[in-house]
Amino acid sequence: MERTLLISFALLGYQLAFACSCIGEASVKEEMARSSAVFMGTVVSSKLKTVADDSPAENLRLDLEYMEYSLVVEHKYKGWSLNDTVQVVTGFGGGDCGFEFALGKSYFVYCSYEDRHWNYGEKVKKFLTTDICRRTRLATDTSERQSLEKYSTLPWRLWWWWKGVF
Repeated sequence: MERTLLISFALLGYQLAFACSCIGEASVKEEMARSSAVFMGTVVSSKLKTVADDSPAENLRLDLEYMEYSLVVEHKYKGWSLNDTVQVVTGFGGGDCGFEFALGKSYFVYCSYEDRHWNYGEKVKKFLTTDICRRTRLATDTSERQSLEKYSTLPWRLWWWWKGVF
């Protein structure tokens, strides 16, 4: 019986599985502090991408798939060097922690710069990434917008504060 299961497993192959678990949600202030960039943007396109990456397991090469979304930046809260359109990398959703963006919808996006896919493998050009464990959400929440404006780190906030507006 054990031999049959082992042979079946070997013949059918196996699929790499990822599991996702988030522990609580950070406050806007905490998430702003740990994010490289925070902005409100509208999704204009999405692409399925594949990267061949070395696994931490010995002699194993994987083709890993992820989603790359293009968003038009409408408002910057952190990361004033962001372009008018940015690409954000994430998983598919579910077990890989990916955030599922919808075309045409606007989001508050909390993201970080990474230089490796899935934290291992060869270094690549830095890219923005987010997941479901971040505060990324639809841009319909007015209290989120108010909190983001309160904790924004962009220079205009300092100028307005100095002028006594805030």
